[in-house]
Amino acid sequence: MRIEKIEFQNFRKFIEGSIEFPKKDTDLHVIIAENGVGKTTFLNAITWCLYDLEPKIEGNEEESYTILNSKISKKAKDNDEIPVSVIITVSNGKDKLKFEHENIFKINSVNSEYYQNNGFREELIDENFVVTVTDEKGNSDPISDRDEFDNFVSSFIPKDIQEFFFFDSERLENYFFTNSNIEEQTEKLSHIKILSTMKNRISTIIGELDDSIEKDEKSEKCYNEYLEFKGQYDDMNDDLTEQEKEYQELSLEYNDLVNRLKIPSVSKLENERDKKNENIDKTNIKLDEKKYSLNDHVILNSPKIFSKEAIENCLKIIDENKLGETSYIDEKYLESSIHEKKCILCDTDLDESLIERIQEKIIQFYSIPPEIKRLNEFENIFKQILKSNDTYMDIDEDMEDTITVLEDNILEIEEARDNLQNQIDKIIDKKDDTDRRDELEELIPIKKQEFLSTKSNLEKIKEEMDNKYEQYQKALNKELESEELKNKLKLLRDAKLVVQKTYDEIMADTRKSIEKLTNDNFDSLIRKTEVFDRIELDENYHIKLYDGDRLVTFSASATERQLIALSFALAVHSISNYVAPLIVDNPFLRPSGKNRVNVAQSCFNLSKDRQMILILIEEEYTDNVKKVFNSEGEIKPQCFKESEDELEVKIGGC
Repeated sequence: MRIEKIEFQNFRKFIEGSIEFPKKDTDLHVIIAENGVGKTTFLNAITWCLYDLEPKIEGNEEESYTILNSKISKKAKDNDEIPVSVIITVSNGKDKLKFEHENIFKINSVNSEYYQNNGFREELIDENFVVTVTDEKGNSDPISDRDEFDNFVSSFIPKDIQEFFFFDSERLENYFFTNSNIEEQTEKLSHIKILSTMKNRISTIIGELDDSIEKDEKSEKCYNEYLEFKGQYDDMNDDLTEQEKEYQELSLEYNDLVNRLKIPSVSKLENERDKKNENIDKTNIKLDEKKYSLNDHVILNSPKIFSKEAIENCLKIIDENKLGETSYIDEKYLESSIHEKKCILCDTDLDESLIERIQEKIIQFYSIPPEIKRLNEFENIFKQILKSNDTYMDIDEDMEDTITVLEDNILEIEEARDNLQNQIDKIIDKKDDTDRRDELEELIPIKKQEFLSTKSNLEKIKEEMDNKYEQYQKALNKELESEELKNKLKLLRDAKLVVQKTYDEIMADTRKSIEKLTNDNFDSLIRKTEVFDRIELDENYHIKLYDGDRLVTFSASATERQLIALSFALAVHSISNYVAPLIVDNPFLRPSGKNRVNVAQSCFNLSKDRQMILILIEEEYTDNVKKVFNSEGEIKPQCFKESEDELEVKIGGC
């Protein structure tokens, strides 16, 4: 089969256009496109149409949201419905198959719920896969069933082996270092899958026959114990599957909420706000208590406050009527001190000189008039009252300071509460989402622990189950008395070995054939290399390069790796029955000089048997390459070019 035409509508860089691939003496087609213009888009359009895959986009979140051309999307009006489609027409010489993959996108308003939840306007609302079969007489039969579509695609290029037909230079260069399923793909291309199926079927029959052998009481007991553990294992495995699925779904939901919601939790903000209100209430209670205490203190000490001025006047009068600076001390204390020879106030021992001085004081006090003594007594009383007034004033000032601090605290807390309320008001419409995010943040670790615990228990039960099954097998082997069953089992096991041996031999022959063809193809591409002299494929189809007996795989250059992968792909094509197009992006990116000419010649030769589509940049399409491609007729390349309005990539002649 070959591709006759590819049509595009609104697919990424291509807004509208088509490319036709007419066949002449050769089936070689060249597309010229600069980097960034549409080479990757072209390859992805093909795989998207046929397999709903975009290998160069998958994993890149920025480009994977929508395939709709971004500039068309930006110009669209709200609620517009815009189609995106790629149509590939292929032929097998008689019938034509037209594969059409179409997506319909609705353009949502930036105010819509869809945009708020997803961050973009383009919503996929419909997807269609249609294959139209047209016979030699022009009769057409469109089929819109997806399974039928996939069946027709498999008759063209099966999805599992499409990697052998669509290459880019980067993939070619790293083919054997990044592709882990080459052996499986080669098995499918070699058409020996039936042997694998046969081997599996024989294994199933052997298992069923084992189950039918008559068992005695011991084997039956072991088997029942095994079944009991197997039942537990199956039930727990189902639980594990559900738990893992639930954990993964919750994790995806949580990650989506985290990525979409760059805002704090509304409930947590509300809790903080409520705590602030509680703090305000508690502080107000303390404030009221301090105010009441201050009020009580003022009332209790108000007589002293109001009498202060009168007391000060009294002291002034006393001071005016005193006889000099005399301090009043009760003469009884002085007389008692002399008698005890110790001061009864400070407990200090008195010597003779101090006793004489005290006696002089007593004589002096006896000479003071009674009214002066009385004034001294009042003076001491009034001074004590004034001193207590000062203490009250200090207490009063401290209480007022405390009240001020509490009032400032209330204002500060109220300001913080109001700020929280402002934040809440701005995002209150997202409360359900943030509540769900908070819930998942607590729930996911629990679910993970539950999943891991079940997994650990499952492994223990699996170990017990395997032990019971081993005991059952040992008991069963001792009880095999039926020669007929033994012979059947032997025959089946021998048949399984024969099938396995046949499979291994065919795969080995296939591998050797591919290995030889790979060497031949590489020789024709590069002719000679100073790094290695032969290529070998191991049993797992891993490439090995040898210089004599020395392994030099990792000494190969990027150019050589690309040419080896291309040689391998051509070899696989040669042993397969799929005569399908080979599309290569930048096949001359690494090769230069003579190597580039050799690659061009190999592509040209291959195009006589199958369709070759090469995607090049202008610098690769050298005069030497043109000369090779036009040796038996003119090959006119197609070009991808940016249009003037920068809305689309146009397709046309170079």
